[in-house]
Amino acid sequence: MKISVKYQLSNLNNEDIKWYLAEEKLWITKYNEYSEIEKSIEKSLGSFNWLYEINDTVLFDKKDRRFETAIIDLSGKIRVGDLESAFVSMKKQEKGELLFAEKENCDFEFSPEVIYIKDGDVLAAYSANSEDRTVFILFIVDDFGFVINDDQLEGWVLKNASRHICISQTYKIIYEDRRDLLEKYLNLLSLWEEDEENTVEFRELLENIKTKNDLLSLAIKESIMNIL
Repeated sequence: MKISVKYQLSNLNNEDIKWYLAEEKLWITKYNEYSEIEKSIEKSLGSFNWLYEINDTVLFDKKDRRFETAIIDLSGKIRVGDLESAFVSMKKQEKGELLFAEKENCDFEFSPEVIYIKDGDVLAAYSANSEDRTVFILFIVDDFGFVINDDQLEGWVLKNASRHICISQTYKIIYEDRRDLLEKYLNLLSLWEEDEENTVEFRELLENIKTKNDLLSLAIKESIMNIL
């Protein structure tokens, strides 16, 4: 997807980022419901893939072409990695707004290779070569940025990822440092995707957190119940 950058503040903020574990979606938008996004379509440009299948959506305002909404599919495997092996160690970072530079709407998908870096509490997807000097991260808000390579949208980065986990469309987690629990869940999810008949460890995790009422535990319980 061809884009351009304007170094000014976005209309979005950190409160507009929501990671729904059970729905396996990352939302970056001021909208709270799919119906609101559908209503915005007639005044939007970009990629509308989610309308047809589980996929990514990136929408821009038709009038001034600035970024407004992204719904990113996280139903693929999320690998637990480290900063040394991930591109997020890139030094070049900017802050600004993303603008759509295509002439027409397009089909677009981010890389399905998603990494969670526990030590940095970072969730990210990226497909280009991190050694390319044109690559940088454009942070739309403090915690969410797009990876840009030669005026092309190449990926995304979510910092403080566990702080943005939500359950349902209403409640965001009151932040506690529960990275160990999130890492355990993501590792079990990767193992289960390789052997969907084996749910023993999911059941054990569910048993271990069944009396926990913090919102991260509730989100993970909701996700495991969907699997079982």
